[in-house]
Amino acid sequence: MLDQEFEPYLDASLEEYTTFVARNHAISLEAARARAATSTAEMLPDGLQSRGHRFWVAELETGEHVGELWLGFRRIDDVDVVWVYDVRVDEHLRGRGFGRQIMEAADGLAREMGGDRLGLNVFGDNPKARGLYESIGYVEISRQMRKDVAP
Repeated sequence: MLDQEFEPYLDASLEEYTTFVARNHAISLEAARARAATSTAEMLPDGLQSRGHRFWVAELETGEHVGELWLGFRRIDDVDVVWVYDVRVDEHLRGRGFGRQIMEAADGLAREMGGDRLGLNVFGDNPKARGLYESIGYVEISRQMRKDVAP
């Protein structure tokens, strides 16, 4: 990813993430946006050049933009895991296998980064993504649930 691509990508990514967080955690968009801004500022203090994080743009051979991938290291249970923070496919290109290709490329990219394990989070209301991840070898390791209780 180039410097000039980073800010528009991050803005779009955070907006999509904010929507998922608000919907899945039953909080306001404002609260979700604040949570996303805080965590992003902590993870990416130096933007595109932040230590331990890498960003890629997926393109067709014609140069047409397809999507993006953000990988970064996280320490989980004393293991350095390459975390898939974001994978995005342009909306008009979804359903054509590009997400699968990007995620399959993530395996090699993670190895290049020095990792031997990939991890990710997928929101409960995203069954297509869950199906994709399971079909390429990801296994569920936890499930977070909530229940609204009437006053």
